Amino acid sequence: MDATVTLPDGRLAVVHTDYVAVGYPVDDEERAALGRTAGRNFRVLVAAVGCATARATDPSVVTEVQADGWTWAYANVLCTLPVCRTEAEEREAEHDETLPGSEHPAAPRLRAWAHGQADELRAVSS
Repeated sequence: MDATVTLPDGRLAVVHTDYVAVGYPVDDEERAALGRTAGRNFRVLVAAVGCATARATDPSVVTEVQADGWTWAYANVLCTLPVCRTEAEEREAEHDETLPGSEHPAAPRLRAWAHGQADELRAVSS
């Protein structure tokens, strides 16, 4: 899945992601295993998709337990390639045609992650 995002500096980007989830809270060891699984799944996905940025970048893995008790692990890469942005916009439009006025439930979370990454990149390059 991908989520489009406009970074704080105005650049158009996309978060490439893959995720796994289990329907219960996990301990630290299980959380790490979920993260490794999400990372492996992500690498398989990007090998098929072909994004140069995603292939060249180790994904950032984020895990969280949601209020409903599900534990999610996301493997994310921030990408600014125009072709990836265009493809992500097309997929989001298809999703909106299927479920008008909606977006993937993970999209806001991925955009928030991307903004945090942009802040970190800005701090490193300053």
